[in-house]
Amino acid sequence: MNNFKVVDFRFASKDDAYEERFVLPNMWSRPYEYKYVYDFINGVKHKDLSVPKIHNSSWGFEGVHVTFRDMLDEIGECVHSDIVESKFRDTFYYDITTENKDFENKFDFVVNVSTIEHIPNKEDRIKAIESLFKQVKVNGYLILTFDYPRVNLDEIQKLINYECESVKNKLNGNNSIVENKTYDGLNIVYLIIKKTK
Repeated sequence: MNNFKVVDFRFASKDDAYEERFVLPNMWSRPYEYKYVYDFINGVKHKDLSVPKIHNSSWGFEGVHVTFRDMLDEIGECVHSDIVESKFRDTFYYDITTENKDFENKFDFVVNVSTIEHIPNKEDRIKAIESLFKQVKVNGYLILTFDYPRVNLDEIQKLINYECESVKNKLNGNNSIVENKTYDGLNIVYLIIKKTK
């Protein structure tokens, strides 16, 4: 990957803002992740864009994911994709580990929330990040969140040549607004990359 600037690369903190609409059973990370992504897009939109083009990849299509989708639809012109076909909402079929030439340099924001960790091997995780980045317009942003240690930070740090920032009180299943002890060993990492040319 070339021609980018790292805007943010850090662990989520339990002290980060969260969105009340996502404070639901078992949703330990989504109140924080969706708030983080939405606030970033909305902040850039108000400064620079009237109706941004957004690709919400691997969107999930049920429950709180629908609420987040609706929030994005209110602020942009969106494509919502997933590798699983949705019976509930229009969903473009797309495997993030493959390139889509029709999507190249098309979007102001490409979003992928908590999916990279479900890709079983390093090669495909890197392919996914690279293919999503190719979809970003110049001066647009790739926004990723993912679970740590399910994703090896070293492989991401080497890919972007940038070190992830640690924080006090890393968010996990124990200290989230929605406590879920099943995920007490997981943290969330945020990564935002701006395409520069």
